[in-house]
Amino acid sequence: MRLQAAWRGTAATVTSLVLTIALAELAAWALLRCSITTLPSRSEIQASLAPREGSAVDQRIAPQPHLPEPLRQHILHPYLGFVRNPEIQRHVFNSRVVAEPVNEYGFFGPSPLQAGDPGTLAVVITGGSVAADLYLRSSDALRTELRSSPTRGFFSREPLRRSLSLVLWNRLHGRLLSELLALLAGLGDLQPRSQLGRASRMGTIEEVLAEATELWDRSSIQMWKTCRSNGSVYVHILQPNQYLAGSKPLDAKERRMEWPPDFPHRLAAEQGYPLLIAAGEGLERLGVPFRDLTRIFESERGTIYVDPCCHYNQRGNDMLAAEIGRFVAASVEAAGALPPRPWVGPGERLAS
Repeated sequence: MRLQAAWRGTAATVTSLVLTIALAELAAWALLRCSITTLPSRSEIQASLAPREGSAVDQRIAPQPHLPEPLRQHILHPYLGFVRNPEIQRHVFNSRVVAEPVNEYGFFGPSPLQAGDPGTLAVVITGGSVAADLYLRSSDALRTELRSSPTRGFFSREPLRRSLSLVLWNRLHGRLLSELLALLAGLGDLQPRSQLGRASRMGTIEEVLAEATELWDRSSIQMWKTCRSNGSVYVHILQPNQYLAGSKPLDAKERRMEWPPDFPHRLAAEQGYPLLIAAGEGLERLGVPFRDLTRIFESERGTIYVDPCCHYNQRGNDMLAAEIGRFVAASVEAAGALPPRPWVGPGERLAS
């Protein structure tokens, strides 16, 4: 009798739980049906961005043999500045020939707008020469770190990832976040903004670095908001530099490559990096996924830097890729956007 009573109690509990979930899903479905709006599909967005045949954007710029090689390898993009010329077959980067092809947008790697499996996440690396070097040297290390990440959340797996209740919660969360961003924007408008909107002018190095840091800060916030509004996850990494005091014990080889103390680029790094670190702390307080990796080589006594500017050898890039991979995985987990299956499948690659 006791066993039968226990079974009846268990069955009643399970039935009640199933009914509760079913009712929650039904209510979520009804609310979503009432609030959903018609949005363009990914294929429609990609079609609108594709250059029309015969348009000015579709006109390729032929190689100019009379120009120096660095200039022949680049063309001026109307929005992005100088990018790689896709018509060039032999590209040289940091004094080495690169076998990686250049896509139609002028970047190493596959097209960032190519259609992909909806169950995977595409990783796009933006930045300058250090970002390009990270992709060319250590994209495999970054991919390995992302594959091995233990964070694939419980609610990201089947069948829970398809729950309408979670979709509804995500909608509400996004709405509250939008309201918070609007309040933050309004707060910013109340602060003195005399430096905004004016034309850049050359002044003292302190003035130039302050203006550059402000632009860097605003650009990161804008990229973060753009990514969030389009369902993407944005992370911002501050890369290491050998001229930041105490960031790495330089060995004899690295010291021989140092710029003189009065070299402009060195002065900019020495005085500008503390400003970037402080601004990065402000980005974190706003909620931007920011990670300061300027101290990643702090205990490395071997050679990491390969030139007097800022670039790293294979070990340095692999270390950076591993740290970035862990931070990306944690940020994606926090955003609830993890794929339901292994990270990289056949034919999939990281985009740069």
